[in-house]
Amino acid sequence: MKRKTIFLFALLFVLCSVISGCSNSTPEAVIVNLFQALSDHKDQEELWAFCPAEQLFEGYTPRAEMSSTNSPPPEKYRLDFQQQLLVKVTSLLYEDTGGYDFWPPEIDDPAAIPPEEYVLYTNSMVAHIETPIKVIRCDFPLSEDSEKYNYTKDMWNQYADSYQAEDSTERVILIEYKGKTYLIGCILIKYNGDWGIVELYSYTLSMSDGTPCIPMSEEEYNQNMENNWESY
Repeated sequence: MKRKTIFLFALLFVLCSVISGCSNSTPEAVIVNLFQALSDHKDQEELWAFCPAEQLFEGYTPRAEMSSTNSPPPEKYRLDFQQQLLVKVTSLLYEDTGGYDFWPPEIDDPAAIPPEEYVLYTNSMVAHIETPIKVIRCDFPLSEDSEKYNYTKDMWNQYADSYQAEDSTERVILIEYKGKTYLIGCILIKYNGDWGIVELYSYTLSMSDGTPCIPMSEEEYNQNMENNWESY
């Protein structure tokens, strides 16, 4: 009950932040704002703003054993973020009868489209979102009493240092679209007081970035939270 009460207050704070000015001052706020932007059919340039590509490029500091490794250009960070976002959106738009209705008729095999061309369809995909995407839950995967908690927090501190950022973290997100609920993983980073999104991924299956949202009920999500995401 205590956790639920804390969450409700946190959600209220996030919603107030969104209403009063779309602040990205917390990880929860930027996640809510991203899905609100998708629900509002924002174009790709506005969606890019959720990924701090320039700061990631400028702040990248390779480990000593990788001193010759250069940071990818900002465009690469944006492209990766956009691809991951579109894969998630595509999975939400999949019809129960099979297939999609947003691809132009000349596209015979969407899976064969190269990544750099795939993102050209961003605006048309987002335009097919029919109802608001609701963020139901948004949690750090481990509770503070977990044996792995401090180790994981230290890991994210090191990640932030590698990009000269103020902080970094992750969240496991439960969203609802058209009455169905889905799980998404998210890596976030903080610059100049604002949080941005580095990566969206399919959390529990340990898959690559190019995977869809995972169907998951709220009960299953809550059970995983109680178990501290043992597969973490």
